[in-house]
Amino acid sequence: MRPNPLAALRASLRALEESGGKSPAYLSFGAADTYLGEALRFGALHEAGGPSATLFIVLVLARTRGRILWCAPGWSDNRLYPPGLVQLGLHPARIVLVRLARAEDLLHAAHEGLRAGWQVVLELDKPLGLIQARRLQLAAEEGGGIGLVTRGCAEPSREDGLVTSARTRWRVALAGAAAASGVAASGLWPAPLRLDLRLVRNREGLPGQYCVEWDHASRSLSVVSASSDRQDRAPQSAVA
Repeated sequence: MRPNPLAALRASLRALEESGGKSPAYLSFGAADTYLGEALRFGALHEAGGPSATLFIVLVLARTRGRILWCAPGWSDNRLYPPGLVQLGLHPARIVLVRLARAEDLLHAAHEGLRAGWQVVLELDKPLGLIQARRLQLAAEEGGGIGLVTRGCAEPSREDGLVTSARTRWRVALAGAAAASGVAASGLWPAPLRLDLRLVRNREGLPGQYCVEWDHASRSLSVVSASSDRQDRAPQSAVA
């Protein structure tokens, strides 16, 4: 019989709970926590949209531990570039990428991954129904991982989105030099790597808009002035 990685992970999580081990309640961004607080909580669903949503999701996952289940539909044109993932601190070996044609199969895979305690990315082309969202939320609470739902370039607003019950909803775009020039032919981003990060829904606090900078060495985000533009760093590689 072939080993079942989901069952093995469930057993590990149960053992951790029985031994008294505790997982963090929320994902720390590093220095940006002063502004973002405890927005990205474990055991919950979160939504990311905008032209750089996938990049933001990769940065979030780089701050987590354990296995990652990336659930993508057949129509998705998202392509994960392994050297870029490594540059951002996310080893490709952590990711199990599944592509499924039927939406029902995609939701089932995400549900089982969340129940098992994996970090789960779910790409959708239309909003989840209330029952579907509730099932995924309960699975996230049971497993303790983070569920990240995205539609790539979809622009979430306070009123609508893919998951009406999402704990947070983000809109992400490149900022600074990266926004002006994009990815170079070599696959390098202009340094520093900055994002325009809009928190349009936040059940843990207030929404807000920030210019954040990713530090490759510490794998952390810090909030910087949008007007500052330091040119003294070498280019850094990122997701293509």
